This record gives sequence, structure tokens and C-alpha cells, in this order.
Amino acid sequence: MDKDSVRRQSMLGRKERILSFGAEENSTILRHLLQIPRFVRAKTIMLYISKPDEADTRHLFLHLLAEGKKVVLPRTSIAERAITPYYVKSDSELEPSSFGVMEPRIECKICPTEEIDAIIIPGVAFDEKCNRLGYGFGFYDRFLKGAKGVKIGICTDAQIYPSIPIEPHDVPMGYVVSEKRIIKRQTSA
Repeated sequence: MDKDSVRRQSMLGRKERILSFGAEENSTILRHLLQIPRFVRAKTIMLYISKPDEADTRHLFLHLLAEGKKVVLPRTSIAERAITPYYVKSDSELEPSSFGVMEPRIECKICPTEEIDAIIIPGVAFDEKCNRLGYGFGFYDRFLKGAKGVKIGICTDAQIYPSIPIEPHDVPMGYVVSEKRIIKRQTSA
């Protein structure tokens, strides 16, 4: 199966699956994240504010702020096909993007990529080897190439496949976390 076929298959019924995905499942994802030592030790964490058809990250955003972590959110430039990370201290610093997702206002302070210890990443699909299939625009793959922080994809378990097609420019995750499991990338010695 090619990437477009996997994207189509994963997107089918996604909204319905998320509607049945409640507070308990989202709390389980947070509990799973708290089992990852590099995430727990991270001082600066980048995440995204989820869309209605994605696993909810708003509770995670509020949890991280309450824990005193430095929280970073991406701001997307469609013209440059790039993500810029910005520090955010409250949800009052957010505005809707052209994609319809909440992102930092331009007045927020830019965070140098090398200061980010952990990155929570969306995806259309993931696989059991911690590969990620995004929405097809390449924003995250370009951004992640230079990022040193641990990369963690979060999703519903229905978005995890045994294997997905990958290309040389695709950046693998260190972990994939769902409401049912934590998958750690196996690296060769």
C-alpha cells in the first residue's frame, strides 16, 4: 500500500472513532507519556493543540503548564512550508491558524529548536516500528530533521499499523503512544 492509500484508510471513520474516544482514553495517553523517562525529565516540551478528529492534547497542554514545564507550540508558515516553535504560557496566547488549529500568536517568543527536550507529534498513521505518516505537507519532517529532543507520536490505537510505507526524508519517532500501548523504537547497536 502506498502513502496516499494508508492516509485515506486511516482517515476513514476517524471522526467517528474520536467521538467515542473519551476523557478516560485521553487520560490513559497522559499516563503512558508519564512512563517515558525522557518525557518526564524534559524541561521544555513542544506539543500541538489537537484538531477535533485527533487524540485530545488540550488536557496535556494544561497539565504541562500546571507542572511548570516550558511549553512550546508550533506556528506554521504555509508560504515557507515550515514550523517555528514558540513559547506559550497560557491559552490566551493562541489564535486559529489558516489550517483551523490553534497556534501561538506571532507576539510570543520563538524557542530555539535545540532547547526542546521532548516533542509531541501528530500523525495520520504510525506503525509498530515508530514510523509516522503525516498529512502529506512535510512540515514536521522538515522541522524534526534538526530537532534533538525525544520525538513522541500520539494517536488512537486504530491509527497504528503493523507497517507503513516510508521514504528517506521521513523522520521516525522515538515512541508512539496510544490509549492502549507505548511503542519504543528499536534501534540497532
